Amino acid sequence: MLIKNRQVPLRMKMDEALLRRLPANHYKRKIIEEDFAKRKAGYDGEQAIDYFINRLPSHIFHIFHDLRLNVNSHYFQIDTLLLSQYFTIIIEIKNIVGTLYFDTISKQFIRKLEDREEGFRDPIIQVKEQKELLNEWFEVRGLSSFPIETLIGISNPSTIVTASKNSHHIYKKVLHFEHLKDRIFELMDQHKRSRITNRELLEIGNSLQHEHAPLVQDVTKIYGIESTEVGKGVYCNVCTQLSMVRGHGRWKCLKCGKTCRTGHIQAIQDYLLLVDRFITNKDCRSFLKLKDPAAASRILKSTGLPWKGGYKDRRYFLPEMLK
Repeated sequence: MLIKNRQVPLRMKMDEALLRRLPANHYKRKIIEEDFAKRKAGYDGEQAIDYFINRLPSHIFHIFHDLRLNVNSHYFQIDTLLLSQYFTIIIEIKNIVGTLYFDTISKQFIRKLEDREEGFRDPIIQVKEQKELLNEWFEVRGLSSFPIETLIGISNPSTIVTASKNSHHIYKKVLHFEHLKDRIFELMDQHKRSRITNRELLEIGNSLQHEHAPLVQDVTKIYGIESTEVGKGVYCNVCTQLSMVRGHGRWKCLKCGKTCRTGHIQAIQDYLLLVDRFITNKDCRSFLKLKDPAAASRILKSTGLPWKGGYKDRRYFLPEMLK
């Protein structure tokens, strides 16, 4: 049963918003584009696994995609978690092309691509740490000795997995997506004793959802960009300029003539992702280049965003930014 869907990471949304609002010739633009491309490749790889994982027996597994939890002041992230009454599985997803070599003697993880070798953090150590932290998270909630298995899913079908001599256990741990289902069924055969009741399963699932804490970052600080460099206005998706103006209930681009009714939604989201976690009527007018407070009020209400405060000091926000 799918409990938590995978969402576009906040950092990806922030990078994309920043690219919309920086000049084409900005000296940091290439760095941001490269960072966004890497993150999108990773997210695309994570999405690819959902097709295989979401087809697992729904009466056995509760499926959680993209979890970030806190235990004893330590945050840890899990790409996919499968929870059942018998055991749980952590799946770490890797979208890396080339030949992957697991050197179990020197404890190195090496990617070979064309004539180049590059070292990465060993995902086997990564899932081991995730397992230790999840076990702590379980124990805090009175769930001790609950079996946790770990797997590493390779999203790119052309990627080749190799390992040191006599390291056959690697091939049970690191698998391409299409082989994960069979491996999961093998693990099910190894864990046939029920460890928790169905009620406890539901309670743990509720705790996982409630305690998920998305990573919120300030990308302007990360990239060293001043707030004054973030362009204001409503973005035109056709000519890719901040060139739309409001008139007669719609937005019209001064460059290409394109019109739309909802251009303000993306602009307000951009503000909340890049400038401040709250937006007021005054902020809206300044960022969207509006003059009429009543028009700004109607626009803010139309977004459906939650808000805090009274009528005169109402502040709208993105829920995932404040969790």
